[in-house]
Amino acid sequence: MSTVFSKLRTWFVKTKLAKSYSNVGSIIARYWHAYGGWGDVFASVYFHVAFVICALSYGFWTVPEWWDLVISVVPSLLGFTLGGYALLVGFLSEGFRSAISGPKTLPDGTTEESPFIKVNSAFVHYIIVQMLALLSASLAKACHGTPKHSLLAVISSILHVSDAALGQVAIALWGIGFLIFTYSMTLSAAAAFSVFRIGTWIDKYGNDGSADENGSTSAKPEATTAPPASALSTPSGVRAAATTRTSAEADEAQAELEVEAAEVEAAQARKRRRNN
Repeated sequence: MSTVFSKLRTWFVKTKLAKSYSNVGSIIARYWHAYGGWGDVFASVYFHVAFVICALSYGFWTVPEWWDLVISVVPSLLGFTLGGYALLVGFLSEGFRSAISGPKTLPDGTTEESPFIKVNSAFVHYIIVQMLALLSASLAKACHGTPKHSLLAVISSILHVSDAALGQVAIALWGIGFLIFTYSMTLSAAAAFSVFRIGTWIDKYGNDGSADENGSTSAKPEATTAPPASALSTPSGVRAAATTRTSAEADEAQAELEVEAAEVEAAQARKRRRNN
């Protein structure tokens, strides 16, 4: 028997199936680390609010057919979250995304995820929780079945466990499923606030700012050289700076006029050649 298991293990490792599972496991671990793990989940205000809502709804999810509410509501929440994620990925400029990307090495040698990866992991968390809520409701409905065709009845007959005991286990599982549902609802608010946070970054620094390690951005320097702060401390300095900007703008306008004049002359020359 051990030889058979050894051969199966060798086959599994050498096939693409092992690589597929390994890739999925590594990306899940990356997301979980970037989000913060169970510590951030249990410390989240949104989880606390979800737990209170679930406790107050005890009379609702302890009876069958609570899953119909979940199945009807979660797809809309999932669509809203996916829309917010598309807004994050699609509407940020390349410069802004690069500014908030890139991990940071801490003094102790560890690396901290970039603000861009943290926001991405938050949206991935919202989507996964909402999918788990929909999956738990679907499984609860499928396992409950009908009085004559119920998974609980089958388990009771196989394990010789009383229906009352299995009923208590089922109610406990229903509570977990409904808690996931309420958590997914509160995470919709978290997704909205994440989009708003990105909007505040863009509003404050534009769509091409640079970011520090805390996710706050700073405006990139202009191409032209600004006058020193000491030169702006007096009215004459302010006038001089304004004169410098005005001269630069005039030079740019003059250059544009010269280019346009050259284009007009070239067009007239082509017209004369065609007439000749």
